Amino acid sequence: MRGLVNIDTKLHIDLEWWEKEGKDFNFFLYEELCPECKERFKDFSRAISIDWIDPETAEVRQLNGLWEALISCCGQKPDYINPDLPITKAIFRVFLLNRNEPLSAAELVERYGDKIGVVDPHRVLRVLTAGKVYNGIKPLKFHRK
Repeated sequence: MRGLVNIDTKLHIDLEWWEKEGKDFNFFLYEELCPECKERFKDFSRAISIDWIDPETAEVRQLNGLWEALISCCGQKPDYINPDLPITKAIFRVFLLNRNEPLSAAELVERYGDKIGVVDPHRVLRVLTAGKVYNGIKPLKFHRK
């Protein structure tokens, strides 16, 4: 896959990957919550979707309640994303906080390099595309020929 992507290739959390792998996305969202939100959402399997209004476009979208808590509470804490986290966890949190907005390795480093502790977009690209898929983070469109 590395030969077909570069530091400008958009990446995102592929939610279909979670289903194909038989992984419970709600459980992984729950695991990323701060202690206060974990207490509020003890029964994460019953999390419901809520209407979320994009403040820039006014578009109404469905958003998982756990995801909303993560964005509105946990992600507001200054150390939620920090250089001491494993790079894959820090990048996963970036995508979660950005509501899975596709970002390239170059954009990740430019916008969040200090928070994730990485200054080389090539390193980010290698970590995310050189083998194992971490938390469903994959190139936005990848088709083998």
